[in-house]
Amino acid sequence: MDLEFLNVAAAPPPPPTATRSALSQVMRNLQTVLAGAGTTLARVVMARVYLTDFAGYAAMNAAYASYFAPGCLPARATVVTGLALDAAVEIDLIVRM
Repeated sequence: MDLEFLNVAAAPPPPPTATRSALSQVMRNLQTVLAGAGTTLARVVMARVYLTDFAGYAAMNAAYASYFAPGCLPARATVVTGLALDAAVEIDLIVRM
């Protein structure tokens, strides 16, 4: 099985929508990269979402789910940590090619 590994981060927009807005930007960036590789988010098998603040988890969760078909969420881990370049959200994907 061919796999592609991607990582995208987003700098924080102004609060109070920081997490949702940053996640949406990362997901749009990932969609662009995936399209360039000839695939889509529907082929994601695993995602790791990195947040700088767990308070944004609910907003992240809702925004993240909106990018996938109902009942078709890939496996996911969510980690709270500091991120480089003042990013609010970072996502790693493993994609089945």
